[in-house]
Amino acid sequence: MDTGHIVAFDESATFKVTKAGGMKSLFFSGEGFVCRFTGPGRVWLQTRNPMVFLQMIAAASKK
Repeated sequence: MDTGHIVAFDESATFKVTKAGGMKSLFFSGEGFVCRFTGPGRVWLQTRNPMVFLQMIAAASKK
């Protein structure tokens, strides 16, 4: 999952930060790094990137 969408996770869940693909996709797709979770536990996510969400709120408040 994209690191910008993780809110919280249980202590029992372990994670590793890895590249989203090969070097080509790292530079050309904009994906960068992701977290890979394993084990028991819950992971809470948000559906939008925080900065994009704030931009949407700011734009809506100007209307």
